[in-house]
Amino acid sequence: MIERKEPIIISNTYCTWDSINQCIVVNGVNFQGVIPTEELGIPRINSGPIISNVTPNNVPTPLDVLILLEKPFKVFVLRQENDKYIFSHKAYLEACKASLVVGEVYDAVIYSYCHWGAFCKIGDAPVLIYITDWSICRFYNMQNVARIGNVEKVKIISKVVDKNGIRITASRKAAAPIVKFNQGDTVVATLGSLTDTNDGFFCEISPNTNAIVDVPPEKINFLREGMRVVAYIRKISPRGYKLQYLQSLI
Repeated sequence: MIERKEPIIISNTYCTWDSINQCIVVNGVNFQGVIPTEELGIPRINSGPIISNVTPNNVPTPLDVLILLEKPFKVFVLRQENDKYIFSHKAYLEACKASLVVGEVYDAVIYSYCHWGAFCKIGDAPVLIYITDWSICRFYNMQNVARIGNVEKVKIISKVVDKNGIRITASRKAAAPIVKFNQGDTVVATLGSLTDTNDGFFCEISPNTNAIVDVPPEKINFLREGMRVVAYIRKISPRGYKLQYLQSLI
């Protein structure tokens, strides 16, 4: 008999994908069970390096399942039907999300992204960072600035419960400490979008600090959003920092 109150770890070596019944079949040493499609809880996204192709009825493809089965994962026991258990990975993820507290700061690992946001995990809880909450800098495409596997400090800013479960959004810029820079300091800046005058870039020297870097005309066409450059702080004003480009970083 498996205890229902606590999550259990399912070894991926015990699992196979049943394409006919659209479920994961679990053949453990002392038990058997299934994880139905609706209980997989696989984050589904439409772009980024980990692409989950979704059918019209929202059934996970083998790629979704392959990603889930890359390593052991946790499930809750929903019920027992005859000699088989019905497991839910989704219920486990919902419990993880429920434990997060709005206003608290956590370490989040980036695991995927699309142009408008980054998908990350706090522990096992999936969390979304919209591009507008990534930085005070004006970025247009998250694919240019997020890095898979990077750990970012984030603050939970919303926790919405609806018929589909719990949706968590977080902010990188809200979690960042206020950093003071001095005129003449040399800094590393991540380039955002071009300025309206096309003679420089909005840039990030910290997630909540406004900055613009001026770039020589002959360098403009060789730079793009997401690149990192070395610059020095030429001017400080109430509107932010004015930087002067020195060199690019590979």
